[in-house]
Amino acid sequence: MSSLSQDIPPSREPLHILSCAIGYSPDRIQEFLKSFIRHTEHAEMTLFIHKKHADDYESINHPRITFRAVDHRIPKKQHIEEIIPDFFLTLLGLRNKTDARFYPVMCGRHFYYAEYLKKEVFQEGKCPTVMLTDSRDVVFQRDPEPLAEGVDVEFALEDSLIRDEKKNRKWIAGLFGDEVASELEQYPVSCAGTTLARGPVMLDYLAKMTGTLLRNRPLVCRRTCYDQGSHNQIVRKGNLPNPTYNDPFSERIATLAVTEDLKVNFEGDKILINGKAPAVIHQWDRHPELAEFVTRTYA
Repeated sequence: MSSLSQDIPPSREPLHILSCAIGYSPDRIQEFLKSFIRHTEHAEMTLFIHKKHADDYESINHPRITFRAVDHRIPKKQHIEEIIPDFFLTLLGLRNKTDARFYPVMCGRHFYYAEYLKKEVFQEGKCPTVMLTDSRDVVFQRDPEPLAEGVDVEFALEDSLIRDEKKNRKWIAGLFGDEVASELEQYPVSCAGTTLARGPVMLDYLAKMTGTLLRNRPLVCRRTCYDQGSHNQIVRKGNLPNPTYNDPFSERIATLAVTEDLKVNFEGDKILINGKAPAVIHQWDRHPELAEFVTRTYA
């Protein structure tokens, strides 16, 4: 067991969920919010939203949900980096490279998470297990289970290999080069949309994630989803202690974007995936029968 893991005390805090809905009004993520309120009992959530939607979220008053409104600047198609070199923007004080607002949301959210955990969670003496999750295409069916003893970080796998997913391979190669992408292509894709880790390990994960995004900022700011490339490199080469990997049909977190042999049944408002009721279902919107049930259930 690594020295980092040995220093991690067993968490007595409720699971702390961090999610991002920047750009979404509450009706766009109602399945996410309503399923959390209906089916979880202990987990606490901090949800990052855009300040222009802050008033829309005021009606959602729940003791375990905290909304953090930020002034995120959604990147436009024409980027100033294409006109003025990044070095001069930083020198002139026109761009702070660590400012989450200047990244695409999918990448910028990791900067928000890291700052929030360091300044507002761990500074209070808390050391919870942390779950990072997407919002729009996620529903909860119960509290996510604690990490098993001896496990410090949990990654969600998709039902495909990196070599067969051209976009994922492209994102890895863009950040780390073709040699690394070739080395990793034998592994299943891991989805950056749901990751659990004990507090210090999550900080290490986020440091590695934001470090890669910083080093590649001009590229990252021109395209979205490069966090997925960084994530898959961390999963296999990031040296995080004691990892485990959820298969796509896991009873903990089901990751359903690219799945074959998917059998869906319904019992009341619960969803059974291949006979099991996962605590969290991610990417439910990719399957028409499932999407129809979820939208109807949480309308």
